[in-house]
Order: sequence, then C-alpha cells, then structure tokens
Amino acid sequence: VSQSRYPSPEGASQAAETKQFNDAMTQLNEGQFKLAFESFNQFIQANPSSKLLPEAQYHLALSQFSLKNFKAAMLTQQKLISLYPESTRIADAKMMVANCQIQLSDIQSAKQTLRDLIAQHPDSEVIPVAKKRLAVLNSLKK
Repeated sequence: VSQSRYPSPEGASQAAETKQFNDAMTQLNEGQFKLAFESFNQFIQANPSSKLLPEAQYHLALSQFSLKNFKAAMLTQQKLISLYPESTRIADAKMMVANCQIQLSDIQSAKQTLRDLIAQHPDSEVIPVAKKRLAVLNSLKK
C-alpha cells in the first residue's frame, strides 16, 4: 500500500490520533480491508481537523476499492479531490477514480479522467501507468 507510519501531528496530545491512524494503516497493509475501512471511517469522524485527514480519506477509498465497492471508493476519492485540492494524494486519487470507472464499465469517463490526470499532473509518478491504461482503453472497440 504505502508508508505504514506517519509522523505524529504537532503536540504530544495528538499521540492518540496518530496511533489510531497508524493502527488503521496496519490493518490495511495486512489486508484486513473491512476493519481498515471501519477504522479510517472512525478516524475521519473523530478527527475532523486532523492534518492526516487527506491521507485517511485516500486510504478509506483504498479500503473500499479493495472490498470491490468501486462506486463508494470513487465518491470518496472525489471528496478528497474536492476538499483537499492541495493534497499530495490528488494524482493518486484521480488514478483510483479512473480505475473505479473502469471497474464500473464507464470507459468514456475513465478515459477523460486519465486525460485530465496526465494533463494536470504531468510530473506525478502515476503518469506512466495512466498513459498505459489510457492507451489500452483507446485500443478497445467502442
């Protein structure tokens, strides 16, 4: 998945928040997707002003995707993109939106999402995968 430990938010009083987030990450990394989904959801509800919220939102969607709940994962990532436009997870979130659209057989939307991703985030590390995915989608018969 991604880095399993994140630095503690400022202040020792934030230790419980960091532990809650890291516990959810551990569940996700261990493939306990339903438990991770519940933990990230609880984290988001309990810590509405956390600096870790964009990461929690991203990983909540990753849990949903892993549970094959593609529509929910797509909506969760779209919420991340809307609420946290400066997040370092935006390109990753857009890639997951495209993957959800593919899983939901919405190929035209997936193509547009991938084109937008490539145009708006040309330096992202997901771009090579996005270009390959778009080429495959473009090669499909309509």
